[in-house]
Amino acid sequence: MRKLIAATVAALALAAVTGTTAGAQTVSKFSVQTVNTHPLHGARTNVVVGRLAEPGEAEFVGRFAARFGRRQHVKAIASFNGRGTIKFAGNFRNNNRLQILGGSGVWNGASGKVKVHNIARGEVILTFTVVQ
Repeated sequence: MRKLIAATVAALALAAVTGTTAGAQTVSKFSVQTVNTHPLHGARTNVVVGRLAEPGEAEFVGRFAARFGRRQHVKAIASFNGRGTIKFAGNFRNNNRLQILGGSGVWNGASGKVKVHNIARGEVILTFTVVQ
């Protein structure tokens, strides 16, 4: 009977260790700079689109679109050249941090935050901290 209890306890301990390593999360942190931003013309001028590049680099790594609403609320999506998209939203009154709502492609199931740093008129650096 003692051998059965010891074997059961050992199996449960092994399952607990294996289960925690299989569910481990990964955190990715990277920054992109908005380039060539412009408002969309038409009935809604509160939508801005543009390209994304690595800070200080000329090569584009993706595109973005952002819709600004009342009380400094923003909803945005960033598309990274064939790798997928990240959706994020929030209120700029919260220390320029926006919540990641999800993604597609390699960013499927993403969560985390986006920190917004204004560097010039129409240009910002977006620092993504993505948890998957």
